[in-house]
Amino acid sequence: MDSAKKQFDEANKRLNELRPKHQQAEIEFNKEQREYQQARESVERELEQAPELVRSREQHADAKKASDDEHRRVVAALKSQPAYQAALKAEQEAKQRHDSPAAKELSDDIRKTLAKEEFQATTAVRRLEEEAVRQDSAANAAHLREHEAGDELARLTKKREAAINGNSRVSSAKIAFEKARDNEQLAHREFLAVQAEVARSQRAYQFASAAFAAHEVQERQQQQTSRARSTRGRRTSRPR
Repeated sequence: MDSAKKQFDEANKRLNELRPKHQQAEIEFNKEQREYQQARESVERELEQAPELVRSREQHADAKKASDDEHRRVVAALKSQPAYQAALKAEQEAKQRHDSPAAKELSDDIRKTLAKEEFQATTAVRRLEEEAVRQDSAANAAHLREHEAGDELARLTKKREAAINGNSRVSSAKIAFEKARDNEQLAHREFLAVQAEVARSQRAYQFASAAFAAHEVQERQQQQTSRARSTRGRRTSRPR
């Protein structure tokens, strides 16, 4: 039992020694993480207002609006065509079948079939719209301008991200953050390992204590039994 108690005490002592180290590592990690985020957000705000990026966003928004307007114009013209009308009707009927209260009582396989039918009907409508847009020169040109404006915005956004990562303030803060993160993770692993050792040694100490107590109870019972037998023996040996 003494050995088990010694192991428990030693493990508990190591845990108490590690606790402030672990807490300090967490404090440093939170501090460096906050400073890294602040540095990054500060540089992001600065670069967010770069003239070429602002202009590209505006151009993409204008191009998208023009493309959407052309798309609506083409779809509005489609509504007078029988093929498109039939496709819209089929889509509506498929959606009603799939969303009807009765469909909820059907088997999974049947509901999957209804969902597939609705998807196919919607796809058929979209194909007619896309084909009409491709055949309309104004709508097709507007869609192409939107695509080009989107590519340019993506290029400038990627350039902005590279500038943020390459900024000296951000890179320095990132290095400090990653170092603090690694230290915190190491301290956390060490703390958990010693914490587990404390739990194991505590169980072993409790087991040893229980075994020792049981042994003492057994010895006392044996001593009491022995004394009782001795008393009875003296009584039976007295002369009558």
